[in-house]
Amino acid sequence: KSSPLKSTFFKKVVKKFLVVLSILVLTLSLSSVVLAQVFPDVQNTKYSESVEMLTGLEIIAGYDDNTFKPNDEIKRSEMAKMLTLAFELDLSSVSQTKFADVNAIKDTNMKRYIQTLIDYGITSGTTATTFSPYGTLTRGQLATFLQRSMNAVSDELMVISVE
Repeated sequence: KSSPLKSTFFKKVVKKFLVVLSILVLTLSLSSVVLAQVFPDVQNTKYSESVEMLTGLEIIAGYDDNTFKPNDEIKRSEMAKMLTLAFELDLSSVSQTKFADVNAIKDTNMKRYIQTLIDYGITSGTTATTFSPYGTLTRGQLATFLQRSMNAVSDELMVISVE
């Protein structure tokens, strides 16, 4: 007889609970979370708690000049890394993708983050052969990526709103 702690059902329930809890923490920006680096360009803004918490969880990072640049647009490649880390997706060991523009990137880890989204069915690219890693995201694209990421870890989560 298998242990209830090792059952697939139990693992799924625990994983769903952790994803929902993570989303609640992100949404509520709980101040009890240990906060990480404080970026001067984020201090005293409406983004400060969320940015500090996500840097503490190593989901996001700042720039080499010790700034976060909260008003910059997000690139598709950056989003691939954030989703992989935030949803704790198994990072692909493969750095060669079906996208020519991704294969031209020198950063092997970035290629692996993008390949992870391909592996999970979260992205199919901007065309059959391109991902547009340096292109920016629209709100609709972000909602789609979030929904697909949530579906990859749980069938019971849904995007309600994107601010």
